[in-house]
Amino acid sequence: MSDSAPFKTLFRLLFYKKPIAVHALELYSISFLAWASEFSYRLRGARGEFFRNWRIIPGFCKQLFKVLFLKKIIGSKNIVLISSNLRKEFLIKRGIGYKVLVVKNKPIINNYITMQVKCRRNVIALVGNLNNGEDFLRAHKFAIENNLEIHCFGLQDADFAWLQSAKLVGVVLKEKLDGAGVAEVLSSCKYSLCLYSDKSVNQRYSASSKLFETLYFGSIPVVSDNVGVLRELREEGVEHLLITAVSVEFVSGARCAPELPYDPVFLFQTEMMKLQTELMKLIELP
Repeated sequence: MSDSAPFKTLFRLLFYKKPIAVHALELYSISFLAWASEFSYRLRGARGEFFRNWRIIPGFCKQLFKVLFLKKIIGSKNIVLISSNLRKEFLIKRGIGYKVLVVKNKPIINNYITMQVKCRRNVIALVGNLNNGEDFLRAHKFAIENNLEIHCFGLQDADFAWLQSAKLVGVVLKEKLDGAGVAEVLSSCKYSLCLYSDKSVNQRYSASSKLFETLYFGSIPVVSDNVGVLRELREEGVEHLLITAVSVEFVSGARCAPELPYDPVFLFQTEMMKLQTELMKLIELP
């Protein structure tokens, strides 16, 4: 069961007697501390402006009840699937009483989409949330200095409005992508932004599917100075660009971003999703 399940399903599972594996996509779904820090972060938005995103208040109040439901469902007998060792360590330090299994959000072979990629464009792609406004501006400065454009796909409304009004040179705002679109963008751009904020526990201990998609499709990640992302990069041993307070620095790795062939095969399921699917086959939901 995913932590994105509707309340109706959660309520039914409160009275379910068989073992359940809960897929915790977000740390703030199963931790009150992570929920509080995420609520504070979201209220300010990626640029840190207090009470900028007041519209998220009802949704996060509802999310608090979901944390209560999920912690009750998990109890001491069920399993939590989580996407990084850092998140597991955080939960253990908080004295949880349930089992935690780590399965990273790496792509696996499942559904195939083929396309032709002949060369990489001088583009830094941002797919999804902006998360860190300060690091975005630092990345923008790097882009200008190196004759690159930043293409942003599927931004939240507040961030879209900010960049639209800022009219930053070389920043192109585009619509949200489906899975095939993400594959096409990440396989054709030179760099991909993976920005996170340490002000949020959920992002500090990042379990970034965006990062693993970037590595798989061969673009070079441009990352925040973030504990979670940097640990993943060290474990993977991949070169990347690190955004610091003063510059964007190249960090070499044991292996470079892979060179894609002309007709690559892409996939759109993660190890976590596969494991969840297999477990769900063994668990008969009420």
